[in-house]
Amino acid sequence: LAKLKRRLDILFSQWIRQRDCAPNGDTGYCISCGTWAVLQAGHFIKRQHLAVRFDERNVNGQCVRCNHFLHGNDGEYCLALIKRYGASVVAELMRLKRTTVKMTRSDYETLLSRYSQ
Repeated sequence: LAKLKRRLDILFSQWIRQRDCAPNGDTGYCISCGTWAVLQAGHFIKRQHLAVRFDERNVNGQCVRCNHFLHGNDGEYCLALIKRYGASVVAELMRLKRTTVKMTRSDYETLLSRYSQ
């Protein structure tokens, strides 16, 4: 399962960056600070919370400064998520982070299939 999770992490990260970057590039606008930069897949609620680890609303393009040096820049990230999805989605993500999820081999394979297409 650990190998499947790692493969999914890589594929999901690539998918997020492709979704949030300009066509045929690796740059786009950081969800937190709005600067044009090379993007990483930044999680609003950290990856340790499996219930939202692969939730497309929880993961968005973020610049290196916000994602790493500002440890997610959570305040600005939260405001951007509210603007993009609404406060109810942010509240739902916060609720989901407190749930326990145990993913099966089938769950990982389904997500791998989805994000590889």
